[in-house]
Amino acid sequence: MALLVDTGSDPWLIRHESCEKLYREIVKELNQRNALPKTSIKFSEISAVVRMKLKQFNTEINELSSILTSLNSLTSEEEERRERLLEDLQSKYVQLNNMHKTSGIAAPEASSGNWFDQDDSDVPLLGEEENVSSSALREQQRKLLAEQEKGLENFSGIISRQKNMALAINTEIDLHNEILDDIGTRMDSTNVNINRETTRVRFISNRDNTCGYWIVILILFFCIVGVALA
Repeated sequence: MALLVDTGSDPWLIRHESCEKLYREIVKELNQRNALPKTSIKFSEISAVVRMKLKQFNTEINELSSILTSLNSLTSEEEERRERLLEDLQSKYVQLNNMHKTSGIAAPEASSGNWFDQDDSDVPLLGEEENVSSSALREQQRKLLAEQEKGLENFSGIISRQKNMALAINTEIDLHNEILDDIGTRMDSTNVNINRETTRVRFISNRDNTCGYWIVILILFFCIVGVALA
């Protein structure tokens, strides 16, 4: 069973409770991470957060150990009790560190109390775990970078195709502008021809009217001459 400790105003017990709270947070995040695919970005993000909190957890445990060593006002029973609490935290750190390196295994519930009664020989050395973790993290980052590069290449291909389409549309627009300019030139030439032909028609029409007047004049002239000779 978990030990229930009345922290009161004792600084050491307050720090101990802070360590227990951090432990529960790490357990919760490990369970969330292990429910995700190993290749997902969220899995890597939670792993990075857990790794930072594990370092903080270890630092706080070391601080508790240093403070406990410097305390001289404790009874032997209280000192032994706190040493057991400290050993409990150290065991939890080892187990959490192991869980962090192993995906697919659920972390223990935060309320499960002492769960460190397994054989310590089954737990890999921390240095080896760190090397494995670093190698796995680098491999994960390499895969993520490869996926990002592939996405950028696809995006670059889309941009290139859009550029080619824009150039083709621009060429088509230039061709249409040339056709419109040619149509405008032909229309201007047609207007000039129409105006010229209209002028000629008017001239011919006026000339035809003048001929009619001369014919009438000649007829009248011949009539007058005939009357005079009669």
